[in-house]
Amino acid sequence: MILVRWAKLAAAAVFLVITHPLSAQTRPEGNVKIISNPNASIVTLSGEYTLRGQTPYIAVHALKGYYKLEARKRGYEDFNSSYFFKPDVRKKLAIRLTRKSRPRSFFRSMFMPGWGQAYTDQRWKGLLFAGVQLGAAGYFVITHKEYLDAKDAYNKAFDAFAQSGAQDAKIYQDVEAKYKLLIDKYDNRERVLILNMSVYLYNLFDTLFFYPKYHYPKLRASVELNRQGSQPTLAFGVRASF
Repeated sequence: MILVRWAKLAAAAVFLVITHPLSAQTRPEGNVKIISNPNASIVTLSGEYTLRGQTPYIAVHALKGYYKLEARKRGYEDFNSSYFFKPDVRKKLAIRLTRKSRPRSFFRSMFMPGWGQAYTDQRWKGLLFAGVQLGAAGYFVITHKEYLDAKDAYNKAFDAFAQSGAQDAKIYQDVEAKYKLLIDKYDNRERVLILNMSVYLYNLFDTLFFYPKYHYPKLRASVELNRQGSQPTLAFGVRASF
């Protein structure tokens, strides 16, 4: 029984060895290959199938029809496009992603605080800046309305004092109280305006001086032993690519 069992296992092993190359040869291949600059970008193809992989990427299915292609890599802007594939035509796509930069981040934050931070993959910081700026702007609207209300109240009290012939002491005290309230509301509005400007300017400062270090220079060091005559010399070299 043991010999029979071993014989069956051996036969199954021989069958797998023989048939595996045949099955590998008949395995269908995809008709789309994607390469990118930079390499190792994450690509997603969305259409009849949804495929995802890392460049250089070869589709595992023969694709046909329209597909949306999205490519992402940290430190680069997303790439989006659409293509039409024919199942009997092989297609090679070469895509290039745009590197994110400090100026692009700065100009985005000029239009909307926090947008530049979100652009450089600092989403939580971007949400913080946007939230603080919107909150400060809303607070400024409130303080500005309070200032306008205080100004209207002061103008009414002053008009009433003027109509009384500037003789009524009680109305004069009311004018003084309204004037002090107006000055307080004005000062409060100015403080909130300074707060808004401070948040906005620091948001721009952050995009310039706290930009993420996506792209480090690649350093290569080399050591060579040269012999000139009877005197050996040791040479060191450093090569940097940015």
